[in-house]
Amino acid sequence: MLDAVRRLQPDLPVLVLTMLANPGLLLAIHDRGVAGLVSKSDGLDEIRMALLALAADEKYVSAKVRSLLNALPRQPGSTNTAQLTALEAEILRLFIEGMTVSEIAAQRQRSVKTISHQKISAMNKLGLKNDPELYAFANKGGLAG
Repeated sequence: MLDAVRRLQPDLPVLVLTMLANPGLLLAIHDRGVAGLVSKSDGLDEIRMALLALAADEKYVSAKVRSLLNALPRQPGSTNTAQLTALEAEILRLFIEGMTVSEIAAQRQRSVKTISHQKISAMNKLGLKNDPELYAFANKGGLAG
């Protein structure tokens, strides 16, 4: 959805209010060029400050989200989830949480082949060869959370 908004309204400042606590997915959202990123568990003051920052043409990341982003390992040469599309990141998240490709396909109203292709594409972007490598990557903070 973020990619579609960026395409249709490239200058529109987007504030994302999320329940995600997954550092990898938060980074992927942040790197999509959003103007603000706030956790739903943040207080109303945090949302107000984010809106004021966006109104002043500034970017804003709440302290809670910033701390989650700072928890990501930053090693030279490490894989970066920012290369994933939002849909690929979501498919990996659902898979890691225990859903099968068939269940994800049914939930997203897509074919199993389409979801499987998107999962494989995401894994290739991350340099992961198989499901055990995907789980290990997620457990190291790349996607789990």
